[in-house]
Amino acid sequence: MEYFKIADKYYEQTNHYKDKRTPPWIKLHNNLFEDYDFIKLPDEERYHFLASMMLASRSGNKIVYDSDWVTRKIDATEKVNLDKFKEKGFVVKINELGEEIVDDIIPLADCQQNADTKRREEKRREENKLTKEKQEKEKESLNKKRPKHGKLKTAALEILDFLNEKSGREYLPGDTNLNFIMMRLKESLKFKPLEEAITDCRMIIVKKCREWGGDEKMYLYLRPKTLFGKTNFSQYQGELVCKTA
Repeated sequence: MEYFKIADKYYEQTNHYKDKRTPPWIKLHNNLFEDYDFIKLPDEERYHFLASMMLASRSGNKIVYDSDWVTRKIDATEKVNLDKFKEKGFVVKINELGEEIVDDIIPLADCQQNADTKRREEKRREENKLTKEKQEKEKESLNKKRPKHGKLKTAALEILDFLNEKSGREYLPGDTNLNFIMMRLKESLKFKPLEEAITDCRMIIVKKCREWGGDEKMYLYLRPKTLFGKTNFSQYQGELVCKTA
């Protein structure tokens, strides 16, 4: 069970009978009206405190820390606010042995700090949530735009057929030939839609067939490995830009 006592600076002034447990009266110094915290109290709380001092003088300055009990004991019409008295320093919470108990009331400044910290954490969680939702939406949108492996392979097959048609060759749709084309399509998709990437491949084939078709040596390089090799394809793609006067 927890108890409280009247703070020493108030109790020592009132307790005239040092050796008697229940004195018939207590002293009340008029310098109490110089106490800023006491003057700030409403009238009913001033009475509560003075009556509590009288109660303390009858119990050796050790009273049960129970606002309802104290209210009934001093016959008050309003409930005694012991927590406020403790916060203002009028009373001190003690244990069974009369030892002071560390204040467990969080100061207003700390409450405000805790509230601010809580708001910042809630704001950060909300921002993280919105960021995550945005990233998921962007990822979902990107996945919708990004062709699936099947579409890339279909496009690669069409491009290989187009190469065979224009060059008069018969390259087989094996993994090696198709992978060259699919890798270049996949890289192009970072900058343009699939349809434009396919058009680039067709234009490169047409351009190189026109340039190398009549050259017996260069004609041999009209093949997937050369046309769709990583370095070559990037160069050939750059050559597609048409300059106009």
